[in-house]
Amino acid sequence: MTHKELKFESLFKKALNEWPGELKLDLEDQVLTEVRPTDKGYDLCAYQTIQWDGNPEKYVVKNLYDICEKISEIHLDTEEEVIWIHIHDAIDKVIYSISLFTTYIFLKNLRLAMVKQEFEFLLKGILKDTEPVGWRLQDIQLIKQYFEANPSVSESNGDNSEVKS
Repeated sequence: MTHKELKFESLFKKALNEWPGELKLDLEDQVLTEVRPTDKGYDLCAYQTIQWDGNPEKYVVKNLYDICEKISEIHLDTEEEVIWIHIHDAIDKVIYSISLFTTYIFLKNLRLAMVKQEFEFLLKGILKDTEPVGWRLQDIQLIKQYFEANPSVSESNGDNSEVKS
């Protein structure tokens, strides 16, 4: 990806075009119905959805996970996978967080800054990991290129916490 293509505003606009223009945000609870052990060292869990009980600690947005997964699948095994998977995850998390407060959303109204904050948090987590599981050296390099194309305010203007007299 070029420096210009890695600008967050460009990535965000392209990512939003892959989502539906609007979403109805129906809330549900998920109840664990079955745990099936596997020979791979993890368990498969099956859930049933039921009507949301109003508890903001425990809820899902109906179909949101499936929409995000379907969009993300397009980018699996591509050179830019690490960027696209995480920008869609960031969009998903922002929608999820606001779903307690609204029943319907036009995605064009998402705040770019909130998605960018979540997206960069996810990417920085990969960079901080001493052995980033599942990511290749070229993925790490692409993340570094992203941050070069999108320097933070403190990096571009110096440390704003310093008081000058």
